[in-house]
Amino acid sequence: MKKGQSLHKGLPLVCMIFLFLCFTVITGGRFLSGNNMEVLLNQAFGVLVASIGATFVYAHGGMDLSIAGLSGFCMCMIAYCLNYVNWFWALLAALAVGVVSGILTSGISIAMNIPAFIVSICMGNIWRGIVLTITSSSWMEVPASFLKFDNWIIKIITMIVLIITGFYIFDFTRIGKDMKAIGGSAEVARLSGVRVTLEMLLAYVIMGIFTTITAFFTLARVGVASSTAGSGLDMDVLIALLLGGLPLTGGAGSRMICAVVGAFSLAILGNGLILCGVDPKVVDGIKGAVLLIVVFATMKKKEGQIIT
Repeated sequence: MKKGQSLHKGLPLVCMIFLFLCFTVITGGRFLSGNNMEVLLNQAFGVLVASIGATFVYAHGGMDLSIAGLSGFCMCMIAYCLNYVNWFWALLAALAVGVVSGILTSGISIAMNIPAFIVSICMGNIWRGIVLTITSSSWMEVPASFLKFDNWIIKIITMIVLIITGFYIFDFTRIGKDMKAIGGSAEVARLSGVRVTLEMLLAYVIMGIFTTITAFFTLARVGVASSTAGSGLDMDVLIALLLGGLPLTGGAGSRMICAVVGAFSLAILGNGLILCGVDPKVVDGIKGAVLLIVVFATMKKKEGQIIT
């Protein structure tokens, strides 16, 4: 049993390596070029950072579909603030929004006994509506000096720091253990002394913080906040976590490595297909098909539950 579980846990990593090797061979080595590795880093970075935060939400059985809308609004806010203050204060202002968004999503869900994913959809639509209103007349450009953050060295250092931070909090502090306990059974966790309400609220706050960081670096890469800012990020995060082997039900099977492996697997898949000449629009369709296949493959047919 333990051997089977080990194989199941290691399968996402094996699949990621397999994809990497396949596209390396198919593209005749172009996949390994320096320019493409930089593109791959850019494609994986945003999803990876957001997925680290999302792991805390999904670990306790929650779901946040406001990530795309929140990311878009934070990009607009940072772009606006950069006209008056430096990048540090602009980032702090956006982080405050991320925290508030997390508190609102979890607070409304808990107070009104509404499933969190429904509240997150509503919050995402609110943020998206504000973004569309703000950018309806023109895009919001950032100062040229801000583009210095679109640097692969800065991103790699940031990525390593965030991964280590995520691993430490999730695996070596009470926060991560409580999240997994709630995912296993909220009632049992409550009886065991876990502050279920507080921990669930904290999970969405962490999600908001990591989403803001994603928005910050995405804005530095594209240079403008437009009506499409942040679009598709929530679905990419969901697909990445599933590709990484994270169970949708949360619980003990939740691991931070799922976010890392899943984000890079998704980036490798999208990047490799485009190098092979596949239309970017078709790639989005393939991502949807992959999501469906992964969910189907991990579904317990008789019980209708996601395998943990």
